[in-house]
Amino acid sequence: NDKAEHFYVYAWTDTLLDESYNSRIEGDLPLMILGISLISAYSGFVISKFHPVHSRVLLSFAGVGSVYLAYMASGGMAAYLGFKSSNLNPVLIFLLVGIGVD
Repeated sequence: NDKAEHFYVYAWTDTLLDESYNSRIEGDLPLMILGISLISAYSGFVISKFHPVHSRVLLSFAGVGSVYLAYMASGGMAAYLGFKSSNLNPVLIFLLVGIGVD
């Protein structure tokens, strides 16, 4: 019998899950880059003064840059220790930068 009335079979593999995440996240990467750039520009604008000597724009970029460096260092250490990577990891950088600026 080729047709079962109440029985459905769906194929589910880890590869299918990875492909699903990749297709959804890779489409949003330009938006994430734009969002991180806007957060960086916002922090530079808010913390800066319109004075050539006392401006703090570089301080705000150093703060955002330290979040990037911390993310890369933690990713490197996790890879060294053998932790599995997820396709959702690029989303974490956006959250960390947003919390760091706040």
